[in-house]
Amino acid sequence: MAIAHRNAQVGGRALIEHGARLAAIAGLLTLAGCQPKPEVTWTRHSSRSEKFTVLMPSKPVSRRYPADPVAKTSERIALISNHGDASYRVDFTDFGKPRTGEWATRSLDSARDYLLTGKGWTLREERRITLDGFPGRRLTFDVFNPEDRIPFIASTRLFMVRGDFYQITVVVPKAQSDSPDVDRFLGSFQLIQH
Repeated sequence: MAIAHRNAQVGGRALIEHGARLAAIAGLLTLAGCQPKPEVTWTRHSSRSEKFTVLMPSKPVSRRYPADPVAKTSERIALISNHGDASYRVDFTDFGKPRTGEWATRSLDSARDYLLTGKGWTLREERRITLDGFPGRRLTFDVFNPEDRIPFIASTRLFMVRGDFYQITVVVPKAQSDSPDVDRFLGSFQLIQH
């Protein structure tokens, strides 16, 4: 009986030491910006105005912004979802009247330029794309947050759909930039009415 008790103590101590080593490794990974991602079930969410749907890893927070007479917008909303170290966001702006042709191109260029100057992001790649025949941009940025000291990648899609502007963005640590979640999110964006 004493031998069995001693073996149980030694085995228990080994488990505690092993657990402490795993906790130390998890702590180092967290310090390095590599938080383990909990299992997630992606669900489809839509805007209140029912103009688009998108898959998100958690229930998004919806933010509504007031009309902006300078920018001539009547509505602006954002759906934001964070999961692990990643942030997923869809911004929708209603300009009221259609922006087509050259006006749509200038609007997309202005949105890109704002991300470069207003946010201080560095453009890595830019491609012209379309969504259901509407003009857009596919952009990839390097993002560095001095507070975190971790390099991030922002993948963004911009679309001008008549008088509606959409910005779909996912920001992840650079080490996770090839995660299938990036394409899952960006590829899930769909227009409902246009």
